[in-house]
Amino acid sequence: GVAVAGSAAVNQVIIGATLGAIFLTIYLGGAVYAVNVHGSAGVPVGQRRDHRAAIAWVLALTLLWVGLLIVSDSAMWLAFPLILLQVGVLGTAWGAVVAMCTMVLTTAVSVSRLSPGDSFVGPVLGPMLGGLIAIVFMWGIMTITRESHARKQALEELQKTRVKLASAEEDRVLVRERHRLSGELHDTVSQGLSAT
Repeated sequence: GVAVAGSAAVNQVIIGATLGAIFLTIYLGGAVYAVNVHGSAGVPVGQRRDHRAAIAWVLALTLLWVGLLIVSDSAMWLAFPLILLQVGVLGTAWGAVVAMCTMVLTTAVSVSRLSPGDSFVGPVLGPMLGGLIAIVFMWGIMTITRESHARKQALEELQKTRVKLASAEEDRVLVRERHRLSGELHDTVSQGLSAT
């Protein structure tokens, strides 16, 4: 999609190709960095040690996309994955705000490039519905991820509690055995003394 968006620019092929290459480079660089640092590209901003870098990464991609959109109609096809990225990295609140801006800009560009007499229903509904679907989809994924993380933590705590419980049970058994042995020893000593 990036190569098509970059190279399809009418009368501005070099600018479009350059912006497309920069977009792709920044995207891949950020994704590789996220995987190397966090073990996953899907770590939400609130859980990142470097949240400013993640925000800068998404905003840089968004600004490059705006540049691509100016020089090429094909860049509109990048709106959906960009919205997924915005919501996934920035979180549901800020991601939704930035995604809405992306949807409005895509709709405005789409409508502005209509020929006279063309219906504007598709150019309006397409970006808006696509954007809303992307936001809801990412919200669902993030909810599932959050629940999975909470479940994992609960299981880890349960395992720690089981280890503590097993240790406490061992201690209880030892104390009970000591009491039994001391009782037997006491009885044996008592019987020996009374026999003498």
